[in-house]
Amino acid sequence: MVSPGEPEPEIWDLLAGSAVEEPKACQVVPPPAAPAPAAPVAAVVAVSAETPATESEHPTPAAPPPFRSRASASRLIPDEISKDAQLNAAIAANLPRTRDFEVHRCIWKLRKANARQVGLQMPEGLQGWATALADIFCSFVP
Repeated sequence: MVSPGEPEPEIWDLLAGSAVEEPKACQVVPPPAAPAPAAPVAAVVAVSAETPATESEHPTPAAPPPFRSRASASRLIPDEISKDAQLNAAIAANLPRTRDFEVHRCIWKLRKANARQVGLQMPEGLQGWATALADIFCSFVP
C-alpha cells in the first residue's frame, strides 16, 4: 500500500506511457521455404475465322465534353424569356432576391419539353415559395 498523498507507481507509469511489464523473449521464425516451380501450362487461345482485330476497330474512348457552368447555360436562354418584362415583374413580386430559383432556365426547359404537368420538389426551407413558383410556371409555360 501507498501512504495517502503519494501517487501509486503503477498508475503513474501507465499515465506516463511506460507501463511496467516483463520483457518477453523474442523467437526468430525462419521464413517458409519457397515452393518448387510448377511445370509451365500451355495457354489456350481462341482464334476466330475473321480478320484479326486492329486498333481502328477499337477506338480510344472519346474525351468527356467540356465543362459548362450555369453561367454558360444562361447565355443559351432565349431573349424572349430572359427579357420578358411580365416574367421579371412576377419574379420580383413573388420571390425573394436572396435566392436564385433559376426561373428563366426552368421556364426555358419546360417550354422545350412541352411539359404539361410538372412536379416541384423543394427542400424544407424553400417550400414556402413553392406556390409562387407554381403560379409563375402556370402563367408563363403554355
